[in-house]
Amino acid sequence: ENKLLKKIITFFQDKMWKCSDILFAESELLSKYLKDQLPNKNVITLYNPVRKSFENRDTIKSRNSGPVVFSYTGNIGKAQSLELVLEAFIKLNEDHYILNLCGNGAYLEEFSCRYNKRNIFWHGWITGRDLEEISRNTDYFILSLNSVGRQSLILPSKIQTYFQSKKPVICISEGASKELVIATNSGLACESMSIQNVINTFTLAKSIDGEERIKMGDNGFKFYQENFMSESIVKTFIKAI
Repeated sequence: ENKLLKKIITFFQDKMWKCSDILFAESELLSKYLKDQLPNKNVITLYNPVRKSFENRDTIKSRNSGPVVFSYTGNIGKAQSLELVLEAFIKLNEDHYILNLCGNGAYLEEFSCRYNKRNIFWHGWITGRDLEEISRNTDYFILSLNSVGRQSLILPSKIQTYFQSKKPVICISEGASKELVIATNSGLACESMSIQNVINTFTLAKSIDGEERIKMGDNGFKFYQENFMSESIVKTFIKAI
């Protein structure tokens, strides 16, 4: 939030880019930005790899088998726009929706006390089989991020992991993540960052049948196989240099 510090960082970042022979951009949106800013530079999209985290999924439940289950994994903090997600979620019918939150962070204690509802489950930091169990019983994973400025051009590593899980993604963010979810038809993207739009997105997610959810999950997994696996990323990098 310090304007002077932001200017200093931007200065050195721009200088580094101008002195580089090849610029590897972590998203298509960032590639476009760099090509516009530095038209004479060789810019190549190179995604971040992700380690294998999930085993093969079970069949996704149809929406008629019970409440629709949404899960969030990662840091519990301000940058993740979780307050927006939680404020929207508590306005939904508790009998029709379940929200799992898995992770630690500076706001875990505050948020878990403030948003203490019978259909919101705070799991804290979990890994291994516990996390896989959450994944198997999840209908949609939530990707929420308060992206501003150049940060919106970056794909959070979480989206790689979500695609790997073969489950559709609810994207509550702007920028590269939103564009990717829409382009790959791997989930639903919130129209804008407002409580009502988040509510609308949750409601729409519930109305989508199990077969369509499976298709969205498969689309994300296909993109993961083609773009996020280490083998393909290494090949792109070696070819470029």
